[in-house]
Amino acid sequence: MRVQVLPRLPERCAIPACERAASLYLRRYFVAKSKAVARKKSNPVTRYFRETSTELRKVNWPTREEATRLTVIVIVVLVVMSSFLGLLDFLFARTVGFIIGLG
Repeated sequence: MRVQVLPRLPERCAIPACERAASLYLRRYFVAKSKAVARKKSNPVTRYFRETSTELRKVNWPTREEATRLTVIVIVVLVVMSSFLGLLDFLFARTVGFIIGLG
């Protein structure tokens, strides 16, 4: 069993400001303690899904038109780059074949 030790305060404060400060200090102390006790360890899986859901609500999703336009751009760039790399592969293969064939 744990015994909680309270913070030490002056025995008697004759000044009203000192009493207010002491009560404010005690209030802050007990609020902080109660918040610390109130927090409990949550299940990591539950926490993961809760945080994921929160983050997905923050996402700025594109409109259907933006998604369609960006998809078309990706497909066009894909076709152009694959054609370019295919052409380079063909030229290098022919060049290496020509060099090896001469030897």
